[in-house]
Amino acid sequence: MKGLIKTTYNRYDGKLGYCMIPKRLSIKGKAHKVFENLLKQDFTAEKKNIKCCTDFTYTHLFNGSLRYNCLILDLYDRSIAATKTTNYLTTDLAIETLNEALGVTILLDQVKFK
Repeated sequence: MKGLIKTTYNRYDGKLGYCMIPKRLSIKGKAHKVFENLLKQDFTAEKKNIKCCTDFTYTHLFNGSLRYNCLILDLYDRSIAATKTTNYLTTDLAIETLNEALGVTILLDQVKFK
């Protein structure tokens, strides 16, 4: 029956004033916080450890699972300051990678978020 309805609709589309209401593909949620663009597309640095960028990527493994990688890139010489890989994409991955880049060893149980 769905095929017949679609065929009939397409035949009379626009002639009788009918219009199709598009189906929404996603649910609108709260807008996330927009941060200021501090680098302003200037990806050069005069000294080491002044400007860094981060990247999250995922890799498909042969067994079908995913691994998530976070790395921090120093823009002075394009060297990798730190990298971490886990099974899940969480804020802990970003925090641990940043702490590794800064040379900080801290227990995540001691960190409190607001």
